[in-house]
Amino acid sequence: AGTNTIVPGAFMSGNFEISYGLGTLTILPAPLLVRTDTSSITYGTPVPSFSSSISGYQYDDNKDSVFADGDLNYTLQKTDGTTASPTNIPAGVYNVIASGTVIQPSNYDIQFINGLLTANKNILKVNVADTSRVYGDANPAFRIIYDGFVNGEGPGDITPPVATSEADITTHVGQYSINLSGGSASNYELQSINGTLSITPATLTVKADDKTIYYWEDCPEFTSTITGFRNGDEKNILSGPDYSLCPEFRRWCVWNYTIIPSNLVLSNTSDYNIQYIPGTLCVRSWYHHYGNDDDDFGRATSTGISHELIDGTSSGHELESMVTSNSLTENKKTISYQNQINSNITMSADEPSIKGLVGVYASLYPNPTFGNVIIQIGNGSIKPGGILITDIAGRKYSDVRISEINSNMVRLDLSGLSRGIYFISVISNEHLKVFKVVKL
Repeated sequence: AGTNTIVPGAFMSGNFEISYGLGTLTILPAPLLVRTDTSSITYGTPVPSFSSSISGYQYDDNKDSVFADGDLNYTLQKTDGTTASPTNIPAGVYNVIASGTVIQPSNYDIQFINGLLTANKNILKVNVADTSRVYGDANPAFRIIYDGFVNGEGPGDITPPVATSEADITTHVGQYSINLSGGSASNYELQSINGTLSITPATLTVKADDKTIYYWEDCPEFTSTITGFRNGDEKNILSGPDYSLCPEFRRWCVWNYTIIPSNLVLSNTSDYNIQYIPGTLCVRSWYHHYGNDDDDFGRATSTGISHELIDGTSSGHELESMVTSNSLTENKKTISYQNQINSNITMSADEPSIKGLVGVYASLYPNPTFGNVIIQIGNGSIKPGGILITDIAGRKYSDVRISEINSNMVRLDLSGLSRGIYFISVISNEHLKVFKVVKL
């Protein structure tokens, strides 16, 4: 491109005198269009290598014949016209401006058309961790898990969302959504994933209260101590607890029975994991101590029922004559009897109880015995189920064969017992009789 001289010449004619004049040829630069390509990246990824499409080359020209070093340079420009660093550029749209050193003189009129670089927001997953709590507790602090931070960034580089749940302290057992709300980030697109709050049953303990009675008394009314109620749910008891005994209750059997609670029904039973803790029903004997041969044994307190302690060797003796004073009963009137083998039977009693004993006759024979003994009540009846056999250590024996002769006489086979002293308690017409027997 440029201005050139046009020189005419070699024009001949026989009729004319020819003179020559110079002309001018002006060659204008050819238009060359440099269009920078458009590209996109995601925040946190490197800026790509930019390129341009060039059109308008003449003849065999190319980038190397037009631009020094045969290459173009590129600059990023923000929307406000300032230059942006190509390292860790924030999300947004940038002008990509191409430039190059043109070889002079140049045959081209070069026009640059900017490209665009779009830096898209990165995806940041925001997930609420599933969690659980017990019914009646306050909601825990919900934990948010992030996945997708780049360039060493963290929750402090964004406005975090808030995790909440509709469940409160009174909400029943079940699963409830933990929702995310709010939150923003200039370089991230937040993708929220809700979590689940599982409310589990609270532990409710039903402990059967221990009870104590004396044998031949009625089974008491059972109660329980219940701990662990939440939100005032004591008012939600519909029924129960129910109770059962193991083994089956026998009012004349001295034993520690297990009180088994069950079946506590609440209007919101599903909110609790009910744990039942057994109690103990202690059925005690009216006598509480077995002594050696030279010791007193036994004591019974009066509860309105006449009780008699009659030694196995006695027969036909009225007990009113046995009323004495005994230091073990703190100056209360007692009934005691000294038998042939020098062992005492003692009980404390008040006046009505002593009077209730008068005129009752009982006998056991033979005593001592090698095997069979017969118990006879003079003015009452005996049932085999009302007989208890123990030794001086308090051990019970249930394998003794008992056969009824008639309503007021039974036969006991003691041949299977070891040699020693045994106590045979008999219930007859609401009276307690205790015989002391020597097994040979």
